[in-house]
Formats: sequence, structure tokens, C-alpha cells
Amino acid sequence: MHFIADTTWPAVFAAWQAEEGADPAWQAEALKRGFTSWADWRGSVAEAKLGTTSLDWQLFAFDNPMTEIPAMHLGPFKGWQSRVTGIDAASFADLINLPTELDYWSANSKILSLMNNFPSPTQFIAVIREDTGALVCLEGHHRATAVALAAKLGRPINFGEVTIAIARLPADRCAIFNVSS
Repeated sequence: MHFIADTTWPAVFAAWQAEEGADPAWQAEALKRGFTSWADWRGSVAEAKLGTTSLDWQLFAFDNPMTEIPAMHLGPFKGWQSRVTGIDAASFADLINLPTELDYWSANSKILSLMNNFPSPTQFIAVIREDTGALVCLEGHHRATAVALAAKLGRPINFGEVTIAIARLPADRCAIFNVSS
């Protein structure tokens, strides 16, 4: 990947909201969790868990999304981490290389739709863990899974503009990634 520009959390959040915030399913999820809106849910959780507004954000473009995206690690979300061994250390490629996961995602209509109609422009959000150096996906898990599946199956994806907003997360703030306890 290559550097495009420095950016800010408000700009990163605005791009995320433009991609996901209007989706009725995500709006309903926010209300189900006791938040007043998608922005209230995603913004307050991101800030509380990661201190997103205090991080220095940069925007990058993928040079080879078919290899770079599957190499990202799964984020600190129990729903995703529960699918893999090596909690907090598994990549999307690792996920897809598990036979049960390969079968599951190969039949998932959302993933298949993303493989056939990958959104463009689209932006992922990630952090680099300063304790391990791992690039960890915070937003974009379904898109990353679609890319990992396509790579595994040898199916090309017609990528348009695919970017990723990245911040370095200090080692003393990486406890968030211990989802196994």
C-alpha cells in the first residue's frame, strides 16, 4: 500500500458513516444496543475503546488488495474472533483457510454479493498495534472476508478505489485486543 495523505478521525468517521450509517440494519442494531443512532453507537464505542480522536490518522491506498487485505488481522470483536484459533492473531486469510469457515463464507449471500459487486469507492479502518506490529481491521470485516475468499478461490475482484485509514495504537492501549478473556 502507499501513503495518500494525513487525515483526521472526524474525516475517517464521516467516510464510515457514509458507507454504513444509512443502512437500516445497522441503525436497528444501534437502537437494540441502547444507543440513539448509528453515529452515537459507533462514535462513542470507538472513542471509549480506542481513543480514536487522540490518534494520528493517515490514508493509504492498497497496491495489491488481493494479498494486502487478506493479510490484515481480524478486529477485537468476539463474533469474529470466536471463529478462529489463535485469538487476536488471525488474519482474514487464516479465517478462510479453516474448512468450516470456507464452507460457511462460500455460501454467505452477503459475502458472495461483495465478491461480485465490490463497492467503490470504499474505505477500511485499521490500526497498527505497536505491541505486535500487526495491522488490525476495525471496520470492513465483511469486505475483507469477501476478498480473502476470492483470493482463496482464485476469483478476481474488480476493485475500484480502495483505501484504508490507519492509526498507530500505542502498546499501552492494546489491551482492547484481548477478547479471549
